[in-house]
Amino acid sequence: LLVKEFLDDSFRWINSGYVLTKGAEFSLQYRKNNIKGTFDFTYNDSEDENGSKIPEISKFTSGFTFYYYLNSIFGFGIRGRYYSERDNPKKIKTEENNKIDDYFILNSGINLKVSQNMKINFFIENLLDTKYWHPSNLPPDRYRQPGRTLRLRFLYEF
Repeated sequence: LLVKEFLDDSFRWINSGYVLTKGAEFSLQYRKNNIKGTFDFTYNDSEDENGSKIPEISKFTSGFTFYYYLNSIFGFGIRGRYYSERDNPKKIKTEENNKIDDYFILNSGINLKVSQNMKINFFIENLLDTKYWHPSNLPPDRYRQPGRTLRLRFLYEF
């Protein structure tokens, strides 16, 4: 368990105590011809030595990917991730509680192999423009994550 140790006007992180984690992971992968798919599920129930739940960690997460290779030059895919509700380390003033809502994120991508050395990728991240937050134990109370984002990448390998 990492905890803050205060020293005069500063602090440092030290290992102190322990965390007990109960959980399980499950995943499947499918691949046939030009199709590749995955599914995963994780259960995580963690608490400190006093029996307090560890904040910032979703109890349930799951996801899937689907990718289709049209040929050796072109392919496209989609990826979804779900995170269950989790606790923020401190109270969120605008919500009057310390809960980070559950959320689902969907990303997609297109890949084009231009030559042996050059590839072009186009990604749409957070395709559904989901409003979601990341926990914080510092100001601000929580961090808004990016909305729908478009990204174009050119890769040249030599």
